[in-house]
Amino acid sequence: MNIPWIAASSDGVWLRGQQVLRDGQIVDDGPVAVDLNQRGDWIAASSDGVWINGQQVLRDGQIVDSGPAAVGLNRRGDWIAGSSDGVWVNGQQVLRDGQIVDSGPVAVKINDKGQWIAGSSDGVWVNGQQVLRDGQVVDDGPVAVDINENGDWLAASSDGAWLNGQQILRDGQVVDSGKVAVALNQKGEWLVASSDGAWHNGQQVLSDGQIVDSGPVAVALNEKGDWLAGSSDGVWLNGERVLSDGQIVDDGPLAVALNQTGDWMAGSSDGVWLNGEQLLRDGQIVDSGKVAVALGERES
Repeated sequence: MNIPWIAASSDGVWLRGQQVLRDGQIVDDGPVAVDLNQRGDWIAASSDGVWINGQQVLRDGQIVDSGPAAVGLNRRGDWIAGSSDGVWVNGQQVLRDGQIVDSGPVAVKINDKGQWIAGSSDGVWVNGQQVLRDGQVVDDGPVAVDINENGDWLAASSDGAWLNGQQILRDGQVVDSGKVAVALNQKGEWLVASSDGAWHNGQQVLSDGQIVDSGPVAVALNEKGDWLAGSSDGVWLNGERVLSDGQIVDDGPLAVALNQTGDWMAGSSDGVWLNGEQLLRDGQIVDSGKVAVALGERES
C-alpha cells in the first residue's frame, strides 16, 4: 500500500516500516507522540526530546524532565510540542513551565495556518490566549484538544466538552473519569469519546461499555465525515467494528489515525494495523506502554 505512515513507542520510531529512531534513542521508557504531514515530514517526541525528520530540535530536559509530551505538525512544516515544562512553536517557547500545567499530560494541535491550541488541567490556550480556565475545563486528569483550518477549536475533559467556548457535552455526560479524545474537521463536525461512549455532532454513536468499560480511548475524523474510534475493546469505523477486543490490544492505551480517503490506522502494544493489515507485530513495536501513530494521504 502506497500510504505514508509513522508509528512510535518506547522501543523506537518506524516510518513506513523502516526504523528511524532506535530503542533508547527516542526514550528509555514512557509515552511518545508523533505526527506526519502531507510533504512526508515527521515529528516525534518523548521525555528525551523532540525530533523532526531525524534531527533533534528540543533536548532531553528542555522539553520535559518526566511525563508525556504532545506534538503537532502542519502542511507547511510548522510544529508544536508541549509537556509539563511548557509549549514550543517552531522552537520558540510560547507557554512557560507552570503556566500550562504543573504536572500531568498536555495536549496540543496546530493547523495549516499556524494557529495552535494547547490544553492541560490548568486550562486551554488558543494562540497564546487562555480560553478556558483552570477548574473550568477540568479539575484534574487529562484534556484533549483540536483546532481546524477556520480556527474553530474543541476541548474536552472529564468535566465536559467545549466548542469555541460553548459547552456541548456536560460533566458526567461525556465521562465520569479517565481519558477523553476529540477530533474536529473543517466543516465543524466533531467527535468526542471517552469510557462512557462516543458522540458525533451531539449524537451518541457508541454506548457506554460498547466502546470500552474503562481506560483510554482514541478518535479521528476526516473532512468527509468518516470517523474512527478505538479502545482496548476494539476499533470502530463509522460505527462498524473493524478490529475486535483482544485483537488490537488486551489492555492499555492505543492510538488511531484516519486520512481523507478513509484509510485507517490503529496501534497498541500488540502491534500496528493499516486498513486491517498488521504492519508491526506484538513486541516489535513495543512490549508495553503507549503507542502513537499518524497517517498520510495515498500517493499516486
